[in-house]
Amino acid sequence: MHSAVCKHSVRKRLFLFAADDKPCRIVVNCYKTLCTLLFKEALILKSLRMLSALLACLMLFSLSACAPRATTAEGDRVIDVAGPDETAGVADAAPTVSPSSTLDPLILGTPSGANPTVPMPTETPAGASAEQTPAQTPVPAETESPAETETPAETPATSATPIPSSGDDLPYYLYVEKGSFTLTIYQKGADGTYSDVYKTYRIAHGGNKTPAGTFTLGGDRERWHEFPDGGFVQFATRYHNRLYLHSPLYGEEDNGYMWPKYYDGELGIGKESTGGCLRMVTEAARFIYENCPEGTVLEIVNGSPKGTTSDDIPSRNGKRYDPTDIEAGD
Repeated sequence: MHSAVCKHSVRKRLFLFAADDKPCRIVVNCYKTLCTLLFKEALILKSLRMLSALLACLMLFSLSACAPRATTAEGDRVIDVAGPDETAGVADAAPTVSPSSTLDPLILGTPSGANPTVPMPTETPAGASAEQTPAQTPVPAETESPAETETPAETPATSATPIPSSGDDLPYYLYVEKGSFTLTIYQKGADGTYSDVYKTYRIAHGGNKTPAGTFTLGGDRERWHEFPDGGFVQFATRYHNRLYLHSPLYGEEDNGYMWPKYYDGELGIGKESTGGCLRMVTEAARFIYENCPEGTVLEIVNGSPKGTTSDDIPSRNGKRYDPTDIEAGD
């Protein structure tokens, strides 16, 4: 109130003073015009601020209550963009992927001429490799079939005078019974049959690893043969694939370094202790190596149809050599 009275007094004095002085009247008029303009400008600004606030409120209300959900295509998927009220307080929120409940998804980017009913590849998720390899159908691991156990075949009774099928010009015929662990060497007689027993030896074989059947000796013969897993044998004669008739095993190519366990030990002659070969004393292996030519028939049978027997192998008397080896000794 006091401030208004002061202003009124100032104006009155100015008007009184201006009545006598023309320059003062001009100043007073300018002052009055300026005050009027400032007052009008203040009213306009105040009105504009109120109008702006009202428009802002109306826009917020309209967007929250009536604005439809906009749909944009990203790649070949439909991305549903949420309204402002759903993303309030979330900075740089990523678009939320959700199926539309009212509109069919619009698949964009379909190449010209392509079938629109065929679904397009989906976009690779963030962080994944740009080139996504299609998932391969797992291939079931190949299971190795267990080795079939050879069922001992019933061997027909062998005639007393076995006849090789390779011809009559061979001096010997070899006959092995796995059941009795024996090797019988038949010699061709004067009548042309193999009825004469030259000698019978005790052998070791590999059980089911030693095949039954009729074989012919090959020309592949070695004075010393080295096995891949270690060890040497004398007078090796191949009869089938990588299977041989041979002597006991040695630690090196020296007949004074025989391994006793392969002679009369736990893996010795007279047992199922080979990988399929026929192991015998050196005397028998050497005889076959030197006297049974390529083509000599070897017949191997399961069991012991003829009930063949043989003497025990000679004792080595604690020595490291085969007592039947004529080249070994003290």
